[in-house]
Amino acid sequence: MSQPIRYLSLDIFRGLTIALMILVNTPGSWSYLYPPLAHAKWNGCTPTDWVFPSFLFIVGVSMRFSFAPYQYQLDSKLAFKILKRGFLIFLIGILLGMFPFFNLNALLGGWLNADNFNTIHLDKIRIFGVLQRIGLSYAIAGLLATAIPSKHLVWTILTLLFGYWALLYFGGDAGLQYEMTHNLGYYLDLKILGDNHLYHGEGVAFDPEGLLSTMTSVATVLCGYWTGKLIQEEKNKEELVKKILTYGAILLSISILWDFVFPINKKIWTSSYVVHMAGVDMLIIGILIALIDVGKLKSGFTFFNVLGTNSMLAYIVAGAFAKLLLKLHVEVADETGAIKAMSRYNYYFKNGFQWLGNNQLASFLFAVTFMLVCWATLYVAYRKKWFLKV
Repeated sequence: MSQPIRYLSLDIFRGLTIALMILVNTPGSWSYLYPPLAHAKWNGCTPTDWVFPSFLFIVGVSMRFSFAPYQYQLDSKLAFKILKRGFLIFLIGILLGMFPFFNLNALLGGWLNADNFNTIHLDKIRIFGVLQRIGLSYAIAGLLATAIPSKHLVWTILTLLFGYWALLYFGGDAGLQYEMTHNLGYYLDLKILGDNHLYHGEGVAFDPEGLLSTMTSVATVLCGYWTGKLIQEEKNKEELVKKILTYGAILLSISILWDFVFPINKKIWTSSYVVHMAGVDMLIIGILIALIDVGKLKSGFTFFNVLGTNSMLAYIVAGAFAKLLLKLHVEVADETGAIKAMSRYNYYFKNGFQWLGNNQLASFLFAVTFMLVCWATLYVAYRKKWFLKV
């Protein structure tokens, strides 16, 4: 078997995804967002809704390359590697959700000026989340991709997509089966995980990374795996670009038609959403390959390469840093002169950016600044060749 051709564009795509993730996850205020930087309220898809599936898609692409030494055949060694990596990613997600683990304020004698650092409440901890979904989807997709012959890969994806559609259609409340608190996934999560272990950011106990929709998140990874297979097998890069762009346009068209009967929806990760994002991601990857690997356009992409080659560390740094800023506080006087506590996150936004007078712009620039601070940390690791591999 010949050595696979290296595609710099794949690392750049991952870096673009991480950069956008940090940008949309850390606005100065959630009350002031430019529309493209907010999730769709329910049905529909904005650029912000591209982030998570794009990361899962590139996980699938990378998975294809990493399984080459095993000839894409499942054996005990590969199964152990897949399960171990999936478990570690899942565990990191749990730990990041519990961070910072202990009461730093009490530990340091009170001078830290922080509240509520002791966040460990096992009876209320959210079990699923972004990294948990990535770990679980990686593990299941990895086992499926190597246990099932490659010629059946597309059929496996279709089975997951149409199987999920059928479960939602027949398992939820008639006429409301695609609504937040009326779909089968919602009922299963409540029954199996319980109210206390679900996400409550929507105002109810509803988890967008719940159990049932793992079916379609696995399909997203497998779409990436299939794309990785296409990249590996087509040695002519110009022909590869044509194929990827064609497939991307076809999938995007199919998703738009499917949306009429099964809405594109990130929060319940509908099958039409999987196809939609596979189309979007193939178009983006095709354009990047055309620019970088065919057109030899190398300059200007180092910024994204820094993030793309150390994506797990980037996610941890951004998540932990944001949580620390939200936990640490300063004392400020309100308009009546009363002293109150304000998180350093809000303090830096109000005093460092809101003076601009345009709240949306201020919120956006805060997010950009936060991303640049995270990038600077990752750049140090990049220069010293410190890469977090799970």
